[in-house]
Amino acid sequence: FPKDETRKNLWVKAIRRANWEPSKFSRLCSKHFPEEMIDRTSLSCVRLRENAVPSIFDFPSHLQKVVKLRKLPTRAVFEPA
Repeated sequence: FPKDETRKNLWVKAIRRANWEPSKFSRLCSKHFPEEMIDRTSLSCVRLRENAVPSIFDFPSHLQKVVKLRKLPTRAVFEPA
């Protein structure tokens, strides 16, 4: 987990575990990060990019975020009488 509090808070929020705070021993698998967030330029060292935030989780359906689509306003059409 990042040492920077702001980034660490983003990670904790993304994980969505109630009343949980990561310890210094907490780890997160690379499967939770999109490939573009992983720096594989070095053959000996694979690292996360500086702005990486975990975003790939298989949450149960009742914990998935529901995106509500906004209805477009309808326009009234007035015809001459």
